[in-house]
Amino acid sequence: MSIEDLIDNITVQDYAKAEPMFHDILQSKMDDALEAEKIKVAGQIFNGEEEEQLEMEFDEDEEEVEETEEDTEDEETEE
Repeated sequence: MSIEDLIDNITVQDYAKAEPMFHDILQSKMDDALEAEKIKVAGQIFNGEEEEQLEMEFDEDEEEVEETEEDTEDEETEE
């Protein structure tokens, strides 16, 4: 059972075969992701590994948000 088989079944409109294949493939991917997350958490608890922190950069977008907030405050004051 592979993604190619799933695509082939969808292409020939054999949805009765495609649906269970889709669910099996999706379940397999979810199981793999869950197992990877379990390993990561176990490493943090028992091995003292650091949790990865995602950093977000706000350059130009932050200025646009500030301007929008100021405009909203001005409109509320006028009313």
